[in-house]
Amino acid sequence: MLFRSVGRAMQLDVTSRRRLVTIFAAANRSQDEYAVIAELVELSISDEERAKLLRRGAEVGEQLGRSEETLIELWRRRLAIVAGDKASLRALSRLESKLGNHAEAADWLGQELNAVGDSAEASGLRLRLATLVWHELGSASRCVALVEAEDRAFGVSDRKSTRL
Repeated sequence: MLFRSVGRAMQLDVTSRRRLVTIFAAANRSQDEYAVIAELVELSISDEERAKLLRRGAEVGEQLGRSEETLIELWRRRLAIVAGDKASLRALSRLESKLGNHAEAADWLGQELNAVGDSAEASGLRLRLATLVWHELGSASRCVALVEAEDRAFGVSDRKSTRL
């Protein structure tokens, strides 16, 4: 890794590190890009820039096969800056599910559902959440509540006679 050997020997300023991120990304030098991002997010930069770098770091980290725990930490840090960020919530749900942490995955999915409101996207999220709580958490009542919310969203009449 070029950055590890050169970057540490030279005391690079924030502007130089930003340029390196761009150069390494363009050159497909993901390991170097990830290393520079990891250091840059710890420096005095704006929250907006930190949020962008955390997202890029998580994306590159996933390509590099970084652990789910490491990726979760990056997405959580981004979410602390950009509250309700759908990309962060989606990634957190997916990663927690991958680790078998289904309750946490359901919580993140529920927050994503709240973030999208009554959009068309909410329908798919409600159904994903209903599937998760039924199959992985065994919560029939929560699953039924989600299906009923879906019915109300589409004006479907009462399904009391329908059994799951």
